[in-house]
Amino acid sequence: MVSAAAIGKLGGEEFYRFYKRIVETDTTNMEDISRGIVLKKNYIKCSKIIAAQCRSLGMETTIFEPVREKIFKPIDKKPRPNVIADIDNGKKKTVLILSHYDVVPVPKTQKWNTNPFKLVFKNGKFFARGSSDDKGSGVLCTLAALSEMENIPVNVRAIFACDEETQGSGGLESIKIHDRLNPKDKILAGDLALLPDGDPHVSGGSSGVVFGDIEFNGNFPVFLKFLKNLIAYKQVREKMNSVLSAPDWPSSPSRKITGRFTVTKLFWASKKAKLSSGGNSNNTIPDMVLGKIGSGKIEILGKGGHAGLPHCFKNPIELSIPVMEELKIAESGTGRIGFDMRLIPEEDPNKAFRKFLGFYRSIKPSGAKLTAPPERRKHGYFLKPKDPAVVLLKKSFESVTGKKHKVLGDYGGSDATSFIGLKTPDGKPLKALLFGSEGKGTNIHGANENAPPSALRKNMEIIKWLLRNSQFL
Repeated sequence: MVSAAAIGKLGGEEFYRFYKRIVETDTTNMEDISRGIVLKKNYIKCSKIIAAQCRSLGMETTIFEPVREKIFKPIDKKPRPNVIADIDNGKKKTVLILSHYDVVPVPKTQKWNTNPFKLVFKNGKFFARGSSDDKGSGVLCTLAALSEMENIPVNVRAIFACDEETQGSGGLESIKIHDRLNPKDKILAGDLALLPDGDPHVSGGSSGVVFGDIEFNGNFPVFLKFLKNLIAYKQVREKMNSVLSAPDWPSSPSRKITGRFTVTKLFWASKKAKLSSGGNSNNTIPDMVLGKIGSGKIEILGKGGHAGLPHCFKNPIELSIPVMEELKIAESGTGRIGFDMRLIPEEDPNKAFRKFLGFYRSIKPSGAKLTAPPERRKHGYFLKPKDPAVVLLKKSFESVTGKKHKVLGDYGGSDATSFIGLKTPDGKPLKALLFGSEGKGTNIHGANENAPPSALRKNMEIIKWLLRNSQFL
């Protein structure tokens, strides 16, 4: 039974029903391009629900569909609908609000206490996949906040995108291509962007990333020694320190946002064993390394370690090194290692990769091959703590909560990165502010993802405050 107080924090019965509908519309987004597997569930259905809710609020609503416009050609050939909803108040400035409706998969290994695709209210929280990321923090909070506002002093363009969980190819990245091709009809035409798809703190930036895969052919002792040397690179990365403070010290390695290096994928099989794909995700923290003595085969079970959180876990692969040494495997085989190298927000990914490449070459055994193409490197996002946009975000938190707030960083990557190089209509950098209700304990990307109603309400109030005051930037 959902309490009246919880429903009230969502904005009332109308928005509770809306929240329930979008969360219970399974929009799982999964891509395993190497095996030709693409899953985009119920994109059209969910986008129609969102568009209808926008129209009910009097917003002028259109669908940007990059496949139909021949901007994007997915291998599955299915539509990628993005909802664009406007409030045109005839003002000089426009604020963009971006969120996404796709969600990460629910692996069979994740143990949920509830049905992940049913919105369940339990222990004072809403549980479901997407209840926080980003149907709650983004879609619900944006529309509920707008429904409660009158006389907004700026124009508002809300964008509800797809494909965010797989780098935004059919969503934000296709929108950017559209804007380059149509400079007089830009979708991202605004003076400030709000991204309610983050943690509930004042963020000045987020980590960049370099993903890589290493294939290995040779005997297991050499593979294991190489793996241990590779894991040791984390000590080099953690010496990189941002000017931005870490949001979760002492869980993180330092008081400041640091670089990180995490082995997130591992597979090895003897030549007699059948080699499976070993998984395709580079942002899942291995929960268990499975091996049977004499089997010549090692696999992993993934844990819901969101891309931004490798630093919060003891890396099970590292902890399992003694177990693997006990396997006493001597024969030759084939191995695969995947890594997630996180950068501090200010860091250039190409320079960081070149430094790693020098280390890799110094430990590389014969039979190892590294693949880390440029498209799998992503800049972080960085605004100085005294940047006027960050100061505005800080004021919003302090006004809504009545407490002092520090400017922090985010260990995860964020969609703010996609705004690097974009301009406002008057030629200034288009700045993006990241915040949200996806705080500690909400388990985004993991089992039992949840959203506390109070966190959703605070997020709505911050959105409203920013819209009322962003014209002063």
